[in-house]
Amino acid sequence: MTQVKILVLDADPASRQTLRHLLDCEGWLVHFVDDTRTMMNELVSGEWSLLVVNIELSPPGGALFSVLRDLSQAEIVKPGTPASRGLAGPRKDDADSKRRLGVLFLVPIEIAHDNVGYLEHNRLPYAIRPYHLQDFFEKVSDLLIDVGAIPKPIRSVRHQPSQDSRTARPEKGARTRSMFASRQDYMMSEEEIAEYERQEAEEQLKKKKRANQGE
Repeated sequence: MTQVKILVLDADPASRQTLRHLLDCEGWLVHFVDDTRTMMNELVSGEWSLLVVNIELSPPGGALFSVLRDLSQAEIVKPGTPASRGLAGPRKDDADSKRRLGVLFLVPIEIAHDNVGYLEHNRLPYAIRPYHLQDFFEKVSDLLIDVGAIPKPIRSVRHQPSQDSRTARPEKGARTRSMFASRQDYMMSEEEIAEYERQEAEEQLKKKKRANQGE
């Protein structure tokens, strides 16, 4: 199977660093761009499995958002399928039909109130930032499976009752400094809790070093 290639459109340095850490750990090829023109050039010139887009750079209702919406819903149909013969389109479970490109929208929590409803209405996958690791990897995994980039989910997930980040919308104006959701906000596995705590400890250590250097 060819290497998974992920293109990320995000101009926020902290968000890019976090995404690099999350996606690099799976051994995928991850490329970051910070403007829409470069993103479109990369999409034309490369074979990408997944496009991750900060919605601040592609707001709902805009021309770019419409293009990305259409790309995310377009399908590749192999010769011999009903759609290729001009008949009724293939069923969702048709093995000969795959998404052309997976598109995942990143939504900063402070603007989630204004954007989540639009994304849900258009049935577009999204992840709230700060990220809940389980939810984030589930959505990335599902999209990569849809485009045929991976054969099975990338990691096991505990299936247990928890608050769905899509139905529980954050309050307008809510803010947080961390790129990871706090422990009390979501049900997390032990692995995810350990990763979260490691990230927090590293951040605190970096802040302490910077403070000492500034003295």
